[in-house]
Amino acid sequence: MRANVLLLTFITSILNAQSAIAASLSTYRIYLDESKRSDKFIVHNRNSAEEQCNVDFGYRAYLDKGQVKKLTREEERQLAQPALERVRYSPKSFTLKPGAYQYIAFKYRPKIGEDSSENRSYMYLRCAKTEKKQGALVVPSIVHSIPLIVRNDRKDSLQVDVKFENVQKFRKSASFDLTVSGTRSAFGDIVAIDKAGKELAVVQSNVSLYPEMKSRSLSVNLGRYADDTVRLMYRENRNYGGTETFYVDL
Repeated sequence: MRANVLLLTFITSILNAQSAIAASLSTYRIYLDESKRSDKFIVHNRNSAEEQCNVDFGYRAYLDKGQVKKLTREEERQLAQPALERVRYSPKSFTLKPGAYQYIAFKYRPKIGEDSSENRSYMYLRCAKTEKKQGALVVPSIVHSIPLIVRNDRKDSLQVDVKFENVQKFRKSASFDLTVSGTRSAFGDIVAIDKAGKELAVVQSNVSLYPEMKSRSLSVNLGRYADDTVRLMYRENRNYGGTETFYVDL
C-alpha cells in the first residue's frame, strides 16, 4: 500500500483585468508516507503581470452523507495541526514575474514511535496581482484548495472498506451510495466493466471518501456502454496510497 513517486504539477493562469479569472491545475492532492517522503509541484505564472502567492493551511470536515461541515477558521487551524506537525514545506510565500514558475516542496517528517495514523489538511494557495483601475486599487485573486494526506502505516494496520448500496440501473445511467468504514481515506475512480471482465470506461473520476463519512451518493452516466455494463468497480489510485478495489453487480 505504497505510492509511487509522482511529480505533481499545477499551472495557475490568471487572465487580465478585462477577462474572467481562471486557473488550470492537474494535481488533485498531496500524499506523503514512509515510502514517499517528498513531493513537489509547480506554480506557473502565465499572466502578463507580476503575482504574489501565499501558502496557508486549513481543514475540511464532512458529515455522514458527505456534506462539508462548517468550521470556524480557528477550528480549521486546530484540526490541520497534526498533519502540519509531520511535514515541512517551502516556500511559504513568493513573487512570480510574468512567465516565471516556482516549485513548492513538501517533506515527510515522521514522529518516532508513534502509532499508525492518517492526518490530513488542506493547502490553500492564494495568488493575486495588484493593479490600478480608475483610480482604485484592484486585487484579482484565485484560491486553490488541495488536500494534503500524511499517512504513517508501517504495519499496514490502516484499512478502508467500501460498499455499493442502494444500486439502481437506468437506461443510460446508474445511481448508488458508496458506504465507507475504516481508519483511512480512499481516493479513486468508478469504472464500468462488461460481462467478460473487461474495463469499458472510467465513469466517475477522483472520488474521495473519508472516515467520518458514512456514505456518499453518486450517479454516473454509462453512455454508450450502458447496454454492456454489468459491474461497477471503485478502484483506488495507487499514486495516492491506495491499492484496493471494490465491486458491485448491476
